[in-house]
Amino acid sequence: MDSITISGVTMTMGAARNVEATGTNVAGDVARLRSGLSREDLLAECLDGCDDETTAADWREYVSSVSTAAADVASDERVIRSLARQDQAGDVDDSFARTGDALDTIRRWRQSAREGGDVALVETIDALGEDRAAEIYAQARG
Repeated sequence: MDSITISGVTMTMGAARNVEATGTNVAGDVARLRSGLSREDLLAECLDGCDDETTAADWREYVSSVSTAAADVASDERVIRSLARQDQAGDVDDSFARTGDALDTIRRWRQSAREGGDVALVETIDALGEDRAAEIYAQARG
């Protein structure tokens, strides 16, 4: 099955056609799910006025894709918060130690992770983006 990525969310081509046809805000739906909107409510919104079973199936695929993306973002954010708390407690390797500036710290973490072969941390920072990771880091450190 062919897929495409829109706003960081990988979905089927049918779901992408629905998004394009309706001007759906994919990133907005991910944020809404993370803020408490249920999958069922999002699906109900998507299916409102839909009278074609193929289109409805594509909307179900869309909701599944954005729900997965919302969960992935939450997981990535937890990783950064955990590292920030460990950093604050002095429990991280010196290569990950903070420098005072959150964005600089995130960049150092990414570089150290890349050099040390920690692909998961590099992917986490890349998925969030350095600016968002730095924001999460700063919030977690208080």
